[in-house]
Amino acid sequence: MNRIATPVISTTWDLLRALNHARTLYGDGHIDVLVLCIDTTLLERGSIVPCNALRHELGLDQNSLFDTESLIWQRIPESAILTRLTFRKLQSSTFAAMFPACFTMPICNQKRCLAELRSELCSAVHDEVSFNPRVLVQAILEDLGFCPDDLVCDQISIILYGWRLGYSCPKDLSFLDKNVLVDHKDFIRETQYRLYCTSVRNKIASQAKRLSEVSLTDADTLEETVDRILSESLERFERWEGQRAAMQDRLFEKGEYDEPSAHAFLKYCRLDNQTR
Repeated sequence: MNRIATPVISTTWDLLRALNHARTLYGDGHIDVLVLCIDTTLLERGSIVPCNALRHELGLDQNSLFDTESLIWQRIPESAILTRLTFRKLQSSTFAAMFPACFTMPICNQKRCLAELRSELCSAVHDEVSFNPRVLVQAILEDLGFCPDDLVCDQISIILYGWRLGYSCPKDLSFLDKNVLVDHKDFIRETQYRLYCTSVRNKIASQAKRLSEVSLTDADTLEETVDRILSESLERFERWEGQRAAMQDRLFEKGEYDEPSAHAFLKYCRLDNQTR
């Protein structure tokens, strides 16, 4: 990655690449290494571009080194940051226990290439105790810090399960979308159900004050209210599941997950400079 200050921020949609770079920085003595997870649909339209697309627009040769790199112009809005991952804290997490290769420290300051990490993940052996829907949801919510209502939870659960199956390369993503949901649908569906139940529990907790006030006046009403919320929520799982799938479909149909063209990015940069 470029160490010279530029007007663009280098990012990657490859979580393994980000974790490997964080590990290198941590091994070099940087203590407070953060990995920011962002929602590109919440960036200003035109402010992000795939690195190789920009190189092509500028007449430069494409480079496989930049296949998973995207550039953001100048700034990342706070509203676009989904979660902040502290590498030091992740080292002792459930996530680290699931994928220890991501956190193995270098020996004698030797840097590990990304291909080596992908190879280690592919050869790792997982059992049902260390890797199951309950553990996966715990890692996504408690260690990675996502909200169960975030659509990205559906995507990252498939990616992490893909790592378990040995699919750790970016080229595997389209394969995962087509095959994991079919060949391993029970595992993925239970993961989604656990995310849903956590969302329900969070909603109940948010009503704790109202429920506690009810309990002071009528304990039977309190129990009845909790039972009703739980029963209605369980019945709504399939509806919730369908709504999330529809939301993802709409995002892709509208192209909101598609990064803008290099031409649109350069136009955005020029307009941004003119308004400063």
